[in-house]
This record gives sequence, structure tokens and C-alpha cells, in this order.
Amino acid sequence: MGDSDVQASVEVERTATLCDPNVVKQYLLNLVPVLLCGSDPQIDGAEDELEAVKAMFAFPDTSDKCRVFANDPNAPVMYVLKEIEPVDEHTGFSTASFALSFELSWKPTHAGSIALIKRVQTLDPAVSIARQIQVMNLPGPASSSGAAASVAATAADTGALPPSSESA
Repeated sequence: MGDSDVQASVEVERTATLCDPNVVKQYLLNLVPVLLCGSDPQIDGAEDELEAVKAMFAFPDTSDKCRVFANDPNAPVMYVLKEIEPVDEHTGFSTASFALSFELSWKPTHAGSIALIKRVQTLDPAVSIARQIQVMNLPGPASSSGAAASVAATAADTGALPPSSESA
């Protein structure tokens, strides 16, 4: 076997073991609705949030990001970012949007994120993706302010907080 045959064989093996980005996309389609959807009553229905998750894959760079995350050892983390747009005055509801990013960013409209952290250098298509990545659900400022207000109200109702100075 000549040097060119060995190089061709190695190249075929290398391309044969690349993970299909559609595996990552399908995993996200199953994961994101469970972890980031349906938690805000101001959002116009769970179906709309599910459609927003699907719409994330309409961006031209989304497939590239899934491919890079799966196959590039220099991309150990990918984030799914959820943004909540302000309440629409005509419908009375907010709208959610989702995007993939290799960097975590915080905005006032940021409602939450999912961090996908690879446990391996590159994803192996022969192994379940769930065994190869760690998933972390990260709340955002838009979701934590409502939660903090709810906790404070509950604590005040149960007497866990001292009365405010206004009532004294």
C-alpha cells in the first residue's frame, strides 16, 4: 500500500466519523421545549414557543453552528439563548425567540439559556448524544426578576419577611 493509499484511507475514516449536524438539531428540537418553553404565562401559547424553537433552525448559520459544535474540538460549548420581546400592545402577549451561540450574552430581554457542554472532543455518531454532552439550564435576568418578586411575595405572605416600613 503506497503513501497516497494510506492518506486516502485516513481521509475516508476521518470524514466517515464526522457527526451529522442534523443529530444535534434533532436533539435540540427535543430538548429546548422541555427546558425553556412554557414557563411564562405572558408568552402567547406553547405552540407559538414550539414554532419559535423550530424557527431557530431557519437562520442560515444554525446548521453551521451545529456542525462546528459536533465536529470541532475547539468548540466545547454551545448555548441556546431565549429572548422575550416586550408585550405587544395589540395582543397583550410577549413573543419568544431562540438562537444558537458560542458565547453567552445577557440582555434585559434574555429569559434563559441552555449550555451544551461536550464531554468529548468531537461527538461520535455511533454514541448517543445524551451520553456525550452535559446540559445546564441557565436562567436569565428576564426570568429571574419575576421569580424573585414571586419568592418575596410568598415570603411576605408567610411572615418570613419583616413588615415594610410603610406599614409601620
